[in-house]
Formats: sequence, structure tokens, C-alpha cells
Amino acid sequence: MKLRKWWYDAKTTKWQIVFGVFIIFFLFVVPFSLLDQIEWDPDWKHANFVDSILATMLGGVAVAIITGVLIIFQNVVGMDREKNQKIFDKRVELYKNFLEQTMAIIDDDVLEDHERKNLMVIEKDILMIASPETYAAWYDVYRYILKLPRTVEEMNKLRDNPNDEKEHSNRVQKIAELTTYFVNQCRKDLQIEQIKSSLMKEINEENKLEIKKHLFTGGADVTKNN
Repeated sequence: MKLRKWWYDAKTTKWQIVFGVFIIFFLFVVPFSLLDQIEWDPDWKHANFVDSILATMLGGVAVAIITGVLIIFQNVVGMDREKNQKIFDKRVELYKNFLEQTMAIIDDDVLEDHERKNLMVIEKDILMIASPETYAAWYDVYRYILKLPRTVEEMNKLRDNPNDEKEHSNRVQKIAELTTYFVNQCRKDLQIEQIKSSLMKEINEENKLEIKKHLFTGGADVTKNN
């Protein structure tokens, strides 16, 4: 079982190649070299026929071995490619789902109960398939999201205290900033060229201005007026 696991592990492909070359050398090169050492009785009339038969047999064995090794390598590469494609598709779906959830939360600045539960599920999914760096970037966002008000009433109460209002504004801005860094880390995970730091900084500054402009003018304010 351990040999089977080792053989089909894509991380050991280079050792599989060495092993395959080793087999080909001993089952192909060595027999052919020994064939040159065989000397038949000069008077034996079937000597040439036997030599040709042996050469044909050895050639057939060599072709079979080479074909087998190539098929095995092809299967290993194919399995690795299929696994990577599935992981890629799952990551894209998961990251898009998270971003949609985050944008919905930031839109009204309230972390409702069903949103919190959805984020808990996403957190475990990201922990399962994301790289350590991407999970760390996600968790930074997650920690700040959990500090958001849980109801519209809590959100409206923040207006009564300037310090609470400022703290909430900073928190929402931080979520937007960390989400941008998370997206960039997702690009790295998906092997897409990352956004330059200078552009990231510019994006974050623009996001902060938009948040300051529209904070407390969304769903919470409308609900209160109704």
C-alpha cells in the first residue's frame, strides 16, 4: 500500500522517472549488451535465425516497458492535473461566494444571524482548501466582520455616540481594506498575477472615501425612518 501511495503521489514524480530509467536500463540496455557477448558455433546453420529472434524478443520487451512507463507517467500527470483543476474550480467558487457575502454585509454594515452562520461555513471551507497565506488573509477579514452590529437596532444606536460611530466607521474601512488584500492573495492562490502594492494602496484610499461618504445612509437609516 505504501508503494502504491508513493507511486501515485505527484510529489515523487522525479523519483518515479529515475526508477523508470533504472528499469529500462537493466531490462533493455543490459540484455542487448549481453546479446553481443553470445557466440554460437560457427557451423550451426540456425545461428542467425536465433540471433534475430532474440533481438526481436528483446526489442518487444523494451517497447512494452517503455510504453508502460510512459502510460504510468501520463496517468500520474493526468491525475495531478485533474486534482488541481478541481481545487481551482472549488477555490474560485468559494472565493466568489465569500466576496458576495462580504459585500452584502458591508452594504448595510450589519452582521445578521444567517450571515454569521454562512461565514462560519465559508471559514471552514477556506481552511480546508486555501493556502495558509490565503487563510490568514481571510481570517483577518473574518475577525473584523464578527465585530459588526448584529441587528439594525444596534446599528442605529451607534449614531448616538460619536466615539462608537467613529469606531464603527474605522472598522468598516478596515474590512474593505483587508478584503482587498484577501482578493489579491486569492489571485496568488489561483496563479493569477497579483496587483501591485501601489495600485492596492490607491484602491484602498478610494474605498475609504466611498465608505465615509455613504456610511449610515444605507439600510439602517432607511429602516429607522420607516
